[in-house]
Amino acid sequence: MTINEENNFSDIWESFCLKLLKLNYRTDEIERRRPPEQGIDLYYKKNKTAFQCKSTLKGSKFNITNACSSLRGAIQLKNILPWSNYIICSNENLTGDQFTKLQSIHPDIDIYGKDYWIGLCQRFPEQVKANFRVLCEIPENRIYYDYLLQINGELDAIQEKLKGKPINVLFYYHGHDRIYNLKISKELNVSMLLLLVRRLFKLHEITKEHKGTVQIKPYFLINNNRFDEKTEHDLTMEELGLIDGSCITLGLDFLFQGNQITRSIMYLNKDLSPQLPDQKSIIKNVFVRFDSTI
Repeated sequence: MTINEENNFSDIWESFCLKLLKLNYRTDEIERRRPPEQGIDLYYKKNKTAFQCKSTLKGSKFNITNACSSLRGAIQLKNILPWSNYIICSNENLTGDQFTKLQSIHPDIDIYGKDYWIGLCQRFPEQVKANFRVLCEIPENRIYYDYLLQINGELDAIQEKLKGKPINVLFYYHGHDRIYNLKISKELNVSMLLLLVRRLFKLHEITKEHKGTVQIKPYFLINNNRFDEKTEHDLTMEELGLIDGSCITLGLDFLFQGNQITRSIMYLNKDLSPQLPDQKSIIKNVFVRFDSTI
């Protein structure tokens, strides 16, 4: 799921809920409240309805303690922001025990869980289409056509690792509207996967095109840990706990000729900033060229 204006998933989820609730209630009068929201993220004054958005990332559990705390905060806010209906908007279906704990604080609470949002997406497919990345399959034999992997002798080692324990892993870059499915192996280590992604997206060609003034360094975010090319990573996908359907965030660092520092640091020097290449257009070109080949 993606919202162009938001960066973290909790904000993305909140924006997405607001969008679907407006469609479902057929109104633009539902307001979004910025922190500190005191247990009420969205408020529909006409219906006296308060909404609290709670998102759960894959691999984590619904935080019932946090949800109860938000509900207590909303109750204290009732005199200032009157509400008759309190609804928790979650991307997970709550358990009976979790629901009971919330009802012990306020018996008339309602839950809009995962099934509710799936139903709304099915009702409004055109309106939500832009909020979901397009799934693209990367052909299994794609790496065998990469001449650099063959010339440098890197292909043999990767091929050997790819023979056993196959899994499909999803890659996505935050600024791109597609998500990529690549069949790899649990026996592949992180450094090999970084090399594989570097070759697949032909990041080495960017350096050539800009005559060595620009380098793009890929990195992964896996289980909230960052893995980049600065260090050799022997951890395998299996040791990291990746399974079929696991998701890896792909990041790209820009390095520039000279002190090998990132663009964000170089922009602190106003004399250097006009000479820097356009990072967004370079990244866009990387993905456009790759997408055209699959």
